[in-house]
Amino acid sequence: MSSLLQYVPSPILMVQPPQPLFGQGWIRTGEVKNSGHHKPERVNAEIDAILGSLYQALGHREKKKRHSEVPVYFNPAFSNTDFSLECLTKELKRSRRGRVCLFGPPGTGKTSFATYLSDQLNMPLVAHKASNLLDMFLGSTEKSLAHAFDEATEKSAVLLISAADIFLSSSAQVRHRLNVTKVHELLRQMEQYDGILLISTGLMTHPDMAAMRRFDFKIRFNYLDFEQTWMLFNNLIGRSHESALKAYPVDNIHSELQKLRLLTPGDFAAVERHHRAMGDTLTPQSLLNGLQQEHEIKTLQPGGSLALSGGN
Repeated sequence: MSSLLQYVPSPILMVQPPQPLFGQGWIRTGEVKNSGHHKPERVNAEIDAILGSLYQALGHREKKKRHSEVPVYFNPAFSNTDFSLECLTKELKRSRRGRVCLFGPPGTGKTSFATYLSDQLNMPLVAHKASNLLDMFLGSTEKSLAHAFDEATEKSAVLLISAADIFLSSSAQVRHRLNVTKVHELLRQMEQYDGILLISTGLMTHPDMAAMRRFDFKIRFNYLDFEQTWMLFNNLIGRSHESALKAYPVDNIHSELQKLRLLTPGDFAAVERHHRAMGDTLTPQSLLNGLQQEHEIKTLQPGGSLALSGGN
């Protein structure tokens, strides 16, 4: 009998993959505690999703308080980090201060986490791209940096400086483009800042160790592991359908998804945006096709050939 992916009008689908994801044939509320999750946010996400399924199946509309700016796709359970984002959020909520470096490939949730964090802490978010703080005129970058920190202090806000590779790299090429005094000004502002600072960057190959020492947390955002990919796949399909119970064969989808090892939450968001723009219905097969296209783009070499491994 073919394995089926079944969904109801709920945030998550009831899934029976060829090899059970959680060690049991079907996800049931009583089995969540034995699901094999090691991060508490993943267990919480499963519980919320299943309760949401039952709530809606009874004919009720679930009402949740939701900050209007929190990204639809951000959930700590769907971020593959080397430190629990739930634990980090609790610690920053307690202390209301901390300097955090978020690094990893694009689309992994670094900027989205900043929005999520500000919502959880009920604090405004002051966000600046590093490139917008840079200026060719003498002293202008230093003034822009000072203004960003002053603004965050005045508003009692979480401060995010995104895409800050140029400030955090020690490579000769970057140092040639960025005067050392500008880096020193950033470090000075970091030391004096008494609030919550998040600085995000891509994968660092030549990190500036003087800058790294000033961070209280350095958190790596990785590509989704397969468990997260499968959960997010089900979550998106479940949220996209408001109709009656349906079923799809998932043997092929499950095995094909396992081949896509460079996926991020941003890839899922991109595929859904494409479907909305085209007015197309999102189905398990069309979602898989879209994810395969997003994954292929990441493996393209400059000359157009496909790489055997690696990421962006």
